[in-house]
Amino acid sequence: MTEALKAQTLDPVSSYTAFEVGFAFALSRDFRRAIDVFQAGIRLNPDYHILHSWLGHTCFATGRYAEAIIAHEKAVGISQRLQYFVGSLAMAYHQSGRTDEVAALWRELEDRARREYVPPICFVQMCARRGTSGP
Repeated sequence: MTEALKAQTLDPVSSYTAFEVGFAFALSRDFRRAIDVFQAGIRLNPDYHILHSWLGHTCFATGRYAEAIIAHEKAVGISQRLQYFVGSLAMAYHQSGRTDEVAALWRELEDRARREYVPPICFVQMCARRGTSGP
């Protein structure tokens, strides 16, 4: 935490440093401060998809589900549908009971896996969340 905050002092407009500081707060379960840092970073650079994604993860941890989905959807759009962020959005939808959207994103990832590399973590996380070994 000390090093992350020092880095932020040295480079207060770095999007990556905002992510690191917010992530450190999230890991220490100081979710309110993590959300504040992620939101401040987004104000500085609204196109940094990692900040949106981790804002989504952190909002979910605090029960702010609608905000979490908005943040994950933004990350997917900004990242041009990078597989990891599609998987994170699918998990957010799953946690909110939006089964049709989950199924559509799962199919998207499966289809993409036939044509391009999709990190296995995208499927592992979703299977773990769903309590299954596959679709």
